[in-house]
Amino acid sequence: MKICWDNLEKLKYRQDIGAWQDKWKHFYSYKENCKKCQNSFLSRNNNKYCCLICSSDSKIGNKNPAKRIEVRKKISKSKMGQKLGIKRPNHSKWMIENCPMKKPEISQKFIGENNPNWKGGISCEPYCDVWLDKDFKEAIKERDGYQCLNPTCNKTSNRLSSHHINYIKKDCRPENLITLCVSCNSKANKDRKWHKSWYKAVIYRRYKIETK
Repeated sequence: MKICWDNLEKLKYRQDIGAWQDKWKHFYSYKENCKKCQNSFLSRNNNKYCCLICSSDSKIGNKNPAKRIEVRKKISKSKMGQKLGIKRPNHSKWMIENCPMKKPEISQKFIGENNPNWKGGISCEPYCDVWLDKDFKEAIKERDGYQCLNPTCNKTSNRLSSHHINYIKKDCRPENLITLCVSCNSKANKDRKWHKSWYKAVIYRRYKIETK
């Protein structure tokens, strides 16, 4: 750190140790000349250079490109857009625009029955009439104590929903419904056979009710 000689009144000279002291009790020793500009300065950490400019222009600083002034200016200019909230083009945007799945000849191969996750079109099936009754859904949540009944729930969501254990939308029997958080409900869409047996066991152990 370079100390201007005009600011010496802010420092206190300690004759006992032969150094200057500031209000934070940092000590500065006198150096006759800087290794770069040959000017005298006060050094806090026994530095050989009076400032960062001399240090970055020196041979030691040139070994690290990030310490050069011209490199620092380029880095600062490149990050200026981020500070102003300007979105720069990146590789992710290019991948989205040029995604192979957006090409009609490729996307058609994964529509409907050609999709590996095809379940026979059950997502388009309507729910039962009682499912439109909010009081019915509230009664299921009240029965389950307004909590997610998945024992392995990671507690990442507080929103609750009613899940059909056998994945049949028209089967709205209370024993076929279980209260899950939104996170666990979305996870139940994968590996349905395992989740079906898992939640059947949960309902049976809690209420001693067999579910089909």
